[in-house]
Amino acid sequence: MRLRVPGLAAAILLLALVFGAVSLGFAASDAHPAASTSILLPAEADAASSRPVRERLLDDLHYSGNNVLEDAEDVIKSPLRIPETVEPGGLLRRRSTYLTLLGAGALFGATFALDQSTRARVGHMPSGTANNLQDVGQWPVYGTAMARRFALTDAEGIGVAAVLTAILQPAFGRRRPRDHTGHADFFSGGTSFPSGHATPVFAGAAGVSEYFNNAWYASIPAYTAATAVGFGRIGHDAHWLSDIAASAVFGVGTTELLLYMHQRHEDEPSGRWHIFPTTDGQGGGVGVAFAW
Repeated sequence: MRLRVPGLAAAILLLALVFGAVSLGFAASDAHPAASTSILLPAEADAASSRPVRERLLDDLHYSGNNVLEDAEDVIKSPLRIPETVEPGGLLRRRSTYLTLLGAGALFGATFALDQSTRARVGHMPSGTANNLQDVGQWPVYGTAMARRFALTDAEGIGVAAVLTAILQPAFGRRRPRDHTGHADFFSGGTSFPSGHATPVFAGAAGVSEYFNNAWYASIPAYTAATAVGFGRIGHDAHWLSDIAASAVFGVGTTELLLYMHQRHEDEPSGRWHIFPTTDGQGGGVGVAFAW
């Protein structure tokens, strides 16, 4: 018997809570500086809003351009930071690292075991219902207004998550349910794992949740909306449940990592290359600068 509407709604809400709880810690550390220091305070927001639109747009352009450059620098130099992970307080010394990996593995394992039964109940819902789930889930996440710099980081997270999905899908080659193959059919030229629709939405949901310091009144609606997109994709028989679980981990992890990196850029500005110099206090011009 297929799930009725109340049962489907309950399943979406339950999995939203599970996905959110496990995924939120994916890139978090014991000293997570991202959300609480990145949000504009009311006085700062008022001061920012009083500036001319041109200055605000230039400031946003400079912020995004410099952070994208610094993000690339961090990724390229990441192998040089491996020794830091084993030092006291390093990533491999933190209990949260292993709890997060364990939680992510448990989430994928549990949803992998439920792939077939979920498809039997949800995988052939009417096309209109599946489309409505996708639409209801995407618009609240993508359309939420946040502080400008937080929104810019979230937008970057959505973009990076989309690129990551485009790389991972052919790499894992998992076949879609509608190809009438088993759910363990990886490396077969498919594009099911992870979901190209759900991964960016979960990345966006993470940004919304973090903007409100992961308060329940923001996290639950954001992750419920993202999970609804996932169930919409399952309803189209396009993805397995475990594909959506992986999308949650990849999407949320991407945004969390970018928030963490951007906060570090602000805390440690020395020794960084910048596309847009900002030391003149007037927004700066286009150029290349090295801050020390």
